[in-house]
Order: sequence, then structure tokens, then C-alpha cells
Amino acid sequence: MTPRRRTRSTTARAGESATLHRALDRSEQVTVKVEEAAEELSDVNAALQEEVAAGVPVAQVRGALDKSEAVETKVQEAAVDLVAVNEALTEEVAERDALEHRVSQTATEFADALVARVAEETDIDGIKLSVRASVGIAIFPEDAQSAEELLQCADMAMYAAKLGRLGVSRYAPAETAGRRAALDAGR
Repeated sequence: MTPRRRTRSTTARAGESATLHRALDRSEQVTVKVEEAAEELSDVNAALQEEVAAGVPVAQVRGALDKSEAVETKVQEAAVDLVAVNEALTEEVAERDALEHRVSQTATEFADALVARVAEETDIDGIKLSVRASVGIAIFPEDAQSAEELLQCADMAMYAAKLGRLGVSRYAPAETAGRRAALDAGR
């Protein structure tokens, strides 16, 4: 069951990543298009200025004016494309941030409920027992990029939970590494 979840998460992440990469590629293409159009427009404007300065009649400059209008249209179209790409990227980033927040919040709520359930006192043959659990939470891809790294981060967060008697600890690089070192030193 675990490999299937990893595959699904990796596949979902790859799909999201591909979408973001396509948007970024499109943004680069549009940026090049705008830069080329702006350069072309600059050349046309320079040519028009030279012709007018040389005293060329306006009728003869008509061709350059037509080309200038065509280039201006290209620049406007590129600008519209660039706005659309930026909106798509902004939306993608906002969706990812919201999803990562929901995942983190849900994981923490689940872990808190688990720790509370495990901590409930149990009576076995008249002997009251209670157990304390520590849970470390790490979230992919925010905290790690591979399953191995993710487990290491969750392990460090668990050590932080144990050391601080927190029950649940969310991975935080600076905090968890220091707490784990302190816990290991105390052994």
C-alpha cells in the first residue's frame, strides 16, 4: 500500500510540476516575443525618424508607418499573452500554497488525535496503564524531495516531539536538528 501512495504522490507532483514548467516555458517564449517586437518597433521608429529628418514626403513614409502599426499589434498581443501566463503562474502558486497548508493542517490534526487516543488510560486486570506517543510530521515536497529525505525529516521532527514532550512536532529544519543532537547527546 505504501509504494502505491508514493507513486500516486509522485505522479500527482509530476503532473503539477509539468503544468508549472509548461507555464514557465510559455512565459519565456512570450518574453522573447515581446523583446523581439520591441526591438523591431525601435528599428522602425528609428527609420521613420531618419526619413522624416531627411525630408522624405509623408506619402513615401507610409510603408514604414504600416509596418510600425503591425509591430505595435504584435507587442500588444505579446503583452496580453504575458499577462495570461503571469495570471496562470500566480494561480498555480496560490493553489500549491493552499494545498500545502491544508495538507500540513490535516496531518497535524490527525497526529494530535492519534496522540490523544494513544494517551487515553487503559485498565487491564485492574492495572491502569497509559502510554505516550510522539509523532513527527514532514510534508512532501515542502520538506524533502525524496522518500528517504522525507523519512529523515519526519524522524527529526519525532525526536523534537520526544525531547520537548510535545506529542506532535512539525518538521522545522533549524529547530529539529538541534533538538535531535541534544536528545542523542543525552543518551
